[in-house]
Amino acid sequence: MLCRNCKKELPDESQFCPYCMTKFGEEQRIEASGFNSKKSVKKPVAIIAAVVCAALIIAAVAVPQIGKADPNPAGTDTHTSRQSAETSAQHGSAPIDKSLGFFSGAYTADSPAAKFFDSTFVSVAYRTLTVNEKVYFGAKIKLDCVVLKTDGKTAFVEYGANKGFDEIYNSTGDYAALVFSQPITDYSYGDSIICFGVFKGIDSYNIGGKSYDIPTIEVLGCTDFVYSSVLNPVFTKSEVTAAAKGIFGKNTVVRESVESDFADSSIADILIDGGLFYTAETKGSKYCLYAGEDSFIFDCASAYPIERYILPAVGSQNVFTYTTNQSSRAYTLECFDQNSEKLWQREFENAYNAVADYTSDYIYLVADANLYVIDAATGKDALMPRYVGNKCRVVKLEDSLLLISPSRSDSVMRTDLEGNVIWTTDLAYDMPNTDSDVPPYVQVLDSGYLISYDAQENGYSAGIYTALITHEGKIEFEKLEP
Repeated sequence: MLCRNCKKELPDESQFCPYCMTKFGEEQRIEASGFNSKKSVKKPVAIIAAVVCAALIIAAVAVPQIGKADPNPAGTDTHTSRQSAETSAQHGSAPIDKSLGFFSGAYTADSPAAKFFDSTFVSVAYRTLTVNEKVYFGAKIKLDCVVLKTDGKTAFVEYGANKGFDEIYNSTGDYAALVFSQPITDYSYGDSIICFGVFKGIDSYNIGGKSYDIPTIEVLGCTDFVYSSVLNPVFTKSEVTAAAKGIFGKNTVVRESVESDFADSSIADILIDGGLFYTAETKGSKYCLYAGEDSFIFDCASAYPIERYILPAVGSQNVFTYTTNQSSRAYTLECFDQNSEKLWQREFENAYNAVADYTSDYIYLVADANLYVIDAATGKDALMPRYVGNKCRVVKLEDSLLLISPSRSDSVMRTDLEGNVIWTTDLAYDMPNTDSDVPPYVQVLDSGYLISYDAQENGYSAGIYTALITHEGKIEFEKLEP
């Protein structure tokens, strides 16, 4: 169906338009505050006394303005239907929050813990990188390469080349310079490695008396090709240890994970097999840190169907935890201080795949298709929830939000901090939802938003696609990457 006001295409069962707020139909569902409490009410219809009835309805269902006392204490949640969330979002105004979100990569220089979570890299073809130098500048990329020559802190490599398990050399004829933070001692001619780094543009280098213009990659980490085919580490043990101590305290002990660390042996088999894991022991608890791409911290005491994960708060010693219940489909968000005392708790129904980003002051959470703006200090709503649809990634920008949907229609959406749509863009394919092992990766660049996702067609993967969306919502390119 089409919206009768703005003409946007909507699902046939739609009762309102999320773009212009026009409402349709005669019925709306309102979920009451609190856990598991739901009821359905109908709007009274009185054609003869329409004006009188409208006034009565407004008086009966008026939503408190932001700034009034919150009827829900910390530790409870408020659920709203799509229509009631749309209505309530019109009350109050967005918080003043100019900070970039934790998952934007803005905090990596200041915090080992933030660096540990900044582990989303994209594989980019050599020609794509060289032709789109300005577009990809600052992008975090992953590449196979073979070392040809080292010179101090610089390694000259063949980009995309590798030696497989059979020692057959797969040459490409493409070259790049890897710049390390320290003089190179671990790698020499002929070594096949995987590099994780930041693209710094095309530069001129003099090699053997000849000048070459080749890509420069600022190295964040490297690993042996054969080793990485099994474990694929992004972070070293020292980096993992620094992150763990930054989150759990300086007395935290970090070592390689073993099966006995986990309360659920079936989870241990899944996690330890084929990955690189460390266990942080602190205050009688154990936490597993995955040091590969898309890193995470898992509570070893979790047992299926409940999974509990840890995140560092921004600008404080507090810790956030989020728990997903695969059975009840519930999502629980908690905040603890440095002494492990719980400060607040929120629970959300039918939201086991909730996604969020956050700053030092606010959490921007999409759960059950609604956007919640939550005060990080109290756990209470800073704004009433607003319907934005199902999302699989949230990134807090300086003055807005970037919301990624698993559906190819309106798959990339930029909104203000209240959830009002600024623009939307369609991608070529659907992408996995957050319960997938391959979530979409998002990087915030000067040129726009770089999105790498596992393209889905009729339930099957069509390959890893990379798209660059400008800050104005224009698709600069979208292509299949190696």
